[in-house]
Amino acid sequence: MQRRTVLSAASIALPTALAGCSLLDDGTEVTETVDREVVVDDGTPVSVVGQNGDVHVGTADGDAVTVEATKRTRGGQDALDEVEVRLDESAGTLAIRAVYPENRDLLAAPVVVDFQIGIPDGVLVDTVETANGEVSATGIAGDASLASANGPVQAENVDGNVSLRTTNGDVDAMGVAGLDRAVTTNGDVDVELRATRTDVPVETTNGDLTLRAAADLEATFDLSTSVGEVTVRGLSLDRSTDRSNRIVGDLNGGGDRVTAETTTGDVTLRSL
Repeated sequence: MQRRTVLSAASIALPTALAGCSLLDDGTEVTETVDREVVVDDGTPVSVVGQNGDVHVGTADGDAVTVEATKRTRGGQDALDEVEVRLDESAGTLAIRAVYPENRDLLAAPVVVDFQIGIPDGVLVDTVETANGEVSATGIAGDASLASANGPVQAENVDGNVSLRTTNGDVDAMGVAGLDRAVTTNGDVDVELRATRTDVPVETTNGDLTLRAAADLEATFDLSTSVGEVTVRGLSLDRSTDRSNRIVGDLNGGGDRVTAETTTGDVTLRSL
């Protein structure tokens, strides 16, 4: 069963539905899709916070933030209706959230809410998060924090500084104006470094790290692994430490400290 709802209020609480959940194999899937458009002023920061489900943020034509939220469950209509999608405009911000009842047993009747968000020119992205699912931001502007607990996190062509983190999943940042953080526990990290504004941790425990630095970047690199190799390609570092598993050195006289560390995996620094 599938329903589609179109709403136009500026602040709403919407019942949502679940998309195929691997936790439950039995039962008929119930879905509901909510489509929204919200016009906000230029410079308005937008946050999107899910819980179970993917969150993808990209560009939108026109002057409205577009929201497509798809709820899915195999736990029946009652389980679907317990979960709300809320859009709240207040204090010059737009918050888009999946809201679950307090103390709800998420495993008894799992509900997934997947978000597809379109951002028009002039509107900024502040936060994109979920607990279980993929997170991505493509072609947007703003200093954005992207996070998941279980799922990959990706930023591409972002006009702003990004902070990326997850626990289980890969982390990727390509074509971003600046990098503040890129951290996972189980997964690879592949990031571009065009600019920094603070010390930058790039970390994993189980996985490889690949850093692609602009040739004119002024930074101090501390690259290390416990089980693996450290390699620098196409960049000239003034090295104070030079071993197979750790290299410390300045690029263009040094600057903010970029610490790239893994326990099991290789670390590679190369030129963009």
